[in-house]
Amino acid sequence: MRWLPLQVAAAALAVETIGCSNTPSRVQLPAINVEQAGLAAIQEYEDDGNGSLSRAELTKVPGILRAIGHYDTNQDNSVSADEISQRLTQLRATKIGMEPIFCKVTLDGRPLEGAVVKFIPESFFGSDIKSATGVATPRGLVNMEIDTSELPKDQRMLKGAHCGIYKIEVAHPTHTISARYNVNTVLGVEVAPLREIQIDLDLQSS
Repeated sequence: MRWLPLQVAAAALAVETIGCSNTPSRVQLPAINVEQAGLAAIQEYEDDGNGSLSRAELTKVPGILRAIGHYDTNQDNSVSADEISQRLTQLRATKIGMEPIFCKVTLDGRPLEGAVVKFIPESFFGSDIKSATGVATPRGLVNMEIDTSELPKDQRMLKGAHCGIYKIEVAHPTHTISARYNVNTVLGVEVAPLREIQIDLDLQSS
């Protein structure tokens, strides 16, 4: 999974008439208790009882694992509840609750038109961070957005995802997609304020 500048994604999506003129800015922050979220993450994913998440345990939280440098601040190859809480505090300090985010989906190197990409927020956030979904264009480009029924009326024209930690699931109506990209996904992302990104999801059939 690679990270590319938002400008590249935005230009490509504009060409395909997806449009990205309505981008989130100061959307109200979802209600999260960062201390409780950090403790809940440890309780949910820790296996060995040492009070932190090792690299092996973090494979079940791929959004943190992909952004490990922002979480493992003492560089001990594990992440504690305090480190998770500290990072969430940083994410919320900007007061930005949502960011535009784009994906490009390929299967065996070819754009996967019609792929359905879903960002699933980690359960330790509670219910206020919503999932985001998008469908790939013929070039495999996806503009992620939250279902309008999950947003206040004044935010329903916006596209993007709440800032937070997600698992990523990819499905397709006709192509068989490996379970490692959906029910047992190894894909994840941290959506962070002011980190304008495109995510390349390079899927393999074997």
